[in-house]
Amino acid sequence: MLSILRTNQLVANSVFVVYMLILRLPYLLQNKCNLSTDQAGIFGNILDDIISKDKYFMLVFQIIIGVIQATIINSIANHYRMMRDANLFPGMVWILLICMFPDYLCNSTLLLANLFFLLSIRELFKVYKKTDIAENIFNIGFWLTTSSLFYPGFILFLFPVLIGLQILRSAKIKEFIMLLSGVVTPFIILFAIYYWNDELMFFKAKQLDVFAFNITFLPFKNGMYKAIFSMMIIGFSLFMYSKIVFKQSIQNIKYIEILYFVLLTGGLMTFFLEGRGIEQFLSIAIPLSFIGGVILFNISSQWAEVIHLLLIFAVYFWQFGPNL
Repeated sequence: MLSILRTNQLVANSVFVVYMLILRLPYLLQNKCNLSTDQAGIFGNILDDIISKDKYFMLVFQIIIGVIQATIINSIANHYRMMRDANLFPGMVWILLICMFPDYLCNSTLLLANLFFLLSIRELFKVYKKTDIAENIFNIGFWLTTSSLFYPGFILFLFPVLIGLQILRSAKIKEFIMLLSGVVTPFIILFAIYYWNDELMFFKAKQLDVFAFNITFLPFKNGMYKAIFSMMIIGFSLFMYSKIVFKQSIQNIKYIEILYFVLLTGGLMTFFLEGRGIEQFLSIAIPLSFIGGVILFNISSQWAEVIHLLLIFAVYFWQFGPNL
């Protein structure tokens, strides 16, 4: 089954449309869709107000966004030759992860937050051994802040971005200033707009007041088992680190290290936001997609097929399985 993904043809990414229909449509046919997102940022709230209440319109919207993200992930992985042969495995893992738990199948806010954070990562990867990087560094911060306007917790990814900049080029002070200027620019624009309309308290409530140390989670169906399942996926990714970096170029090892820092930050983010549930899993979906794609490529094709089928089974199990 995975043989159809062993290509780098742009049009081949259209197969993910079928993937998302198969993985999402059966559940949506039998269930209602709740559009609200806990602790969504300013843009996230606007999105919830604008997007149609029709769950099938939402499905089409999410398929478009999801396939675009899968295509970007595949293009990054193949451009930097993270795997010996070009393939679409990272994008496939991305699609499986964003369809894994039914609790967030209607969550477009985090999907869009991930889209802009992915653009930030793409800009970050471009700065390796590049001389004219002012535009790239500014864009890193700009896209990162834009992602946080959908889901405020994404601003915490500034820490792995700062570390990544240092890993890739031993950045100078002026480059960190460029990055921070990109970070603050969207905030300054929105601050001025909300100040002009005398709504600064709304801006503060949506972007700042959501942060608080918290070890409790919102209750959700099979929550304990889903949390354990998520930890198993993360643990397996950490365990496979040596296989992932084996025979990689120095440049790619640096990229992989950055992805692991993003994975770590996404996990820690869970403890600094209020009112979050299993949708928090989407905050680590990007690094897991790259890591998972490399793992599937590096193991035998038989084992890759088995893991692929097990992940598909897991998607349907969490959607239609019993309440344990």
